[in-house]
Amino acid sequence: MDGAEALSAAFRYYPHNGERHAIPKRAVGGQVTTTLCEVELTVDADRKLGTERTCARCESAWRSILGIPQQSQRQALLDAPAYSPEMPADASAGGRR
Repeated sequence: MDGAEALSAAFRYYPHNGERHAIPKRAVGGQVTTTLCEVELTVDADRKLGTERTCARCESAWRSILGIPQQSQRQALLDAPAYSPEMPADASAGGRR
């Protein structure tokens, strides 16, 4: 089992205060638990996920656990210019010598 599978096996999303938070999968209704972003809450067995956005702090925590770049780091990598060898200074655009 790799890190992502292990994390998926250990946590699940749970709606709380307008966001979905990562809580331990073993948490049951009526139990007080702590999210990955360190929010303490009481699990309601009848509460179901809707269209809540993911808690940024929970997402950041699981990215750190798995060694995945944070969103800001990921975006910086995506925005970085692609590698290309330098064009000779005397070459014209689209032309050959």
